[in-house]
Amino acid sequence: MKNKLQKEYDAIVELTKSESFINGEFVKFSKQVVKKACEIMEVKRAGVWIFDEGAKSLNSIVLIDSAKYLKNVSIKTSDYPNYMQAVQAKRSIIANNALTNKDTRELAEDYLDKIGISSMLDNGIREGKKTLGVLCLEHVGQQRKWAVNEISFAGTLSDLLSQAYILGEIKETKEELITKRKELEEANIALKNILTRFEDEKNQSKENIANNIEKNIIPIISEMKSSKGHCPELIQQLEVSITNINSSFYKRLAKFNMNLSPTEVKVCQMIKSGYQGKEIAEMLGLSFATVETHKKNIRKKLDLTGKAVNLKVYLNNLEV
Repeated sequence: MKNKLQKEYDAIVELTKSESFINGEFVKFSKQVVKKACEIMEVKRAGVWIFDEGAKSLNSIVLIDSAKYLKNVSIKTSDYPNYMQAVQAKRSIIANNALTNKDTRELAEDYLDKIGISSMLDNGIREGKKTLGVLCLEHVGQQRKWAVNEISFAGTLSDLLSQAYILGEIKETKEELITKRKELEEANIALKNILTRFEDEKNQSKENIANNIEKNIIPIISEMKSSKGHCPELIQQLEVSITNINSSFYKRLAKFNMNLSPTEVKVCQMIKSGYQGKEIAEMLGLSFATVETHKKNIRKKLDLTGKAVNLKVYLNNLEV
């Protein structure tokens, strides 16, 4: 039959290999620890208690009495200041006589006497210097002197509880970071989509403006040129301004690096806008034959010679 030291060692090994410990499932692991403590330490009553935010109360998350799980309870720290101070400050409270021990005696009237607890062995559960709570082992019946190995075993159990709590926080933080990262990635995708849509709308708006200029403004300029009393300087300034506004099409042609001459680019612009050869000749002050020569050169430079491709359709389909 195993001696007690061997049982304590085996219990620690078993607990450290449990999935609840490895995964940081603190409440589930606390149940395993309390159950194992009652079994090895031969105590009827044991529990894991955790301070709330601000340490205003100490709340049981697991409480066993005579192998039965009890409803969780809460006690105010202000009701038992000496005990609470000892829990915060000490690694272990070793109360062989809990009724007279200076750290536990204030619990006598409201707690110890009612249940018949004579001895207590409490060990703090900590995260660094912060006390999270306490593992409380309570002996019912005659007073009990806690052995050195029992005190050490209880301390190890509380250390395992501390590690499980920290592992749980790390896991929770990791999951939060993964969620935040996913949300950020989704937000970036949404932003990219918005920017892309905005850019598309902006380009479409520019295209619409350009088409309106080509169809409505340029013919007016042509008429102004042919009219008497016009001011060449003002018309020239107007043509330059319109060319600057309507530069997107020129940029498209430049991208393809077809070595089009400035006049050929203008012809392309007017073909794209739907003007016929005679209209282009009139507006540019060229002969019809010259415009036709330009159109042939343009098709050649765009590698359209001999192909059944409409030049206007081709120009309108050029992409940036």
